[in-house]
Amino acid sequence: MKFNKRVISQITGIIFTVFLISLGIYNFNFILVAMGTLVAIFYGRFFCGWFCPMGTFAERVLSKISKNRKPPKFMQQKWFPYVFLVIFLSYLAVLMFSGVPYGVLIMMGTVALTSIVLAALYRPRTWCEFFCPWGTIMSLVSFKSGKKISIDDRCKGCKLCVKSCNIPNQLSKSIDERKKSDGGTVELSDRCIKCTECITACPHNAIGFDKK
Repeated sequence: MKFNKRVISQITGIIFTVFLISLGIYNFNFILVAMGTLVAIFYGRFFCGWFCPMGTFAERVLSKISKNRKPPKFMQQKWFPYVFLVIFLSYLAVLMFSGVPYGVLIMMGTVALTSIVLAALYRPRTWCEFFCPWGTIMSLVSFKSGKKISIDDRCKGCKLCVKSCNIPNQLSKSIDERKKSDGGTVELSDRCIKCTECITACPHNAIGFDKK
């Protein structure tokens, strides 16, 4: 694991989370979500790729046990994250307003367990790519974000970038979309977590911020 700015940022996210827990703030999840959503308005899902402790755990630890298999087609549908968001918020509302003891902790435990199972069965950040309700909210508020990653006409379609991407399904679709539209520049999905691994991996310098 190379020590670069993103790794340092991810470690900072973990330290900050541990600090909140040490203060007895066990619903730290909501503080992190509020921070991430605010950042998303201007920079998209930057928080997910650079600061989220769960995403870091999945990428750096769960990747060791992941089968790295492609998720089922139903997960890859555009509607899936939004349907799951409704289901999750309903589940959260039941836990919080029905008087269930430790409702927030139960929710966080459920999320952690689901994330681990998905990472083991499919790709390390499957939860982040298709399920994470907070990530979905961030992508919704970031649709007019000024910081977009785009693919321009230097793209050869080799998809080396996809191999390095943490949420490869979204990037692969953007490349295919560009091919169908006879070239030009295509913006990545709002679900992109801005990890910038694709920018580093591209041998043709075809991917970057504000390519339009």
